Formats: sequence, structure tokens, C-alpha cells
Amino acid sequence: MRLPSRNPLVLLSSLAATVLPASAEYVLRSSSLAACQENSGFTASLFDVVFTPNNLTASINMLATSSIEGHVIFDISIYAYGYPIIRTKLDPCTSNLPGLCPMTSGKMDNPFNLPVTKDAISQIPGIAYTFPDLDATVRVYINRTDGNNPGESIACVEAEISNGMTGTFGLAPPPQRPLNNSADRE
Repeated sequence: MRLPSRNPLVLLSSLAATVLPASAEYVLRSSSLAACQENSGFTASLFDVVFTPNNLTASINMLATSSIEGHVIFDISIYAYGYPIIRTKLDPCTSNLPGLCPMTSGKMDNPFNLPVTKDAISQIPGIAYTFPDLDATVRVYINRTDGNNPGESIACVEAEISNGMTGTFGLAPPPQRPLNNSADRE
């Protein structure tokens, strides 16, 4: 049998598309947030994010502690399999993010929805929602925009992203040789 494409990524995405039920909703999620620089001024003991492109939002529920005070900008990078795929900056003041403009030190416990534009969603390849065992990371540097050191990174956090799909692809193990083979006796 001849396969129509020799590109394994196209083949796998086609396979995933045929296996998914037609009513499956695309979702990307994360349930942990880790610091990615020493002396990060932002940590979270609870972090749940669910992104559903159909409703143009990311629902965020977190319990965090911040030592950051003042105006900041979020420098966001998204990586898939170690390669950068999206980089953008987000000003929490122009995005109406509750409790983040200006940032104040203390505990944060305020679930919120972050609107996601259709343009941003169009940058996410469709295979991200269906490819098993997705290896994607979102890294956010929180940089000062005021004070003595504008542009200085005062915190870095990163989250592993999952689409909930898992699977095993690969070759079958090699067959075992029979123990009573005449070659084994020599």
C-alpha cells in the first residue's frame, strides 16, 4: 500500500483527525507553573489554565504570591519541541487584567478570563490540539516598565502545555528467536 504523503507530520495529523470524534472540542491546558529564573518575584501554588479557541478565551485560576510592585510588561514566548513558535508582549494595563496593573506585592487569588484574539489563535497550528504527547511550553518574563531599571526581568515563570491527547507510536519489538533453534546449540 502506498501512502499519499511521505511527510510524517502530515500523516500523523491526518491520523489524529480521523481518530477524533467530530464533536471533540479543542483544548490546551496547564496545571503547573514553575519559576525559570533565580529570585523570581512571582510564584504560584495553584495554577490552572484552560484555553478553548472556540470561545476565544483562556480561563485562568491561580493562587500566587508576588513581590513585584509597579507597572510591568509580560514578554511571552511559546515553544513546541524546544523551538520558538510565538513571541509576543502583553501589557496587563491595556489588557484589563485584574490585580496586575499595577502589580502589587502579596497574595493573588482572582480567577479571570483572558481574551485571545483570532489573530493569536491563527498562529497556533491545528496539530497542537490533536498530536499525542504534545511537548509545548509557555515562558513569561515579567519586565519592569518604570523605576530605575525599565526592561529588567524581575520574574520568569513557565508552564507545560497539554492537549490531553496521549498515545504510543513506534515500531513493534523485534521477534524473539526460538530457543531450540539449531544455531543456538553451536
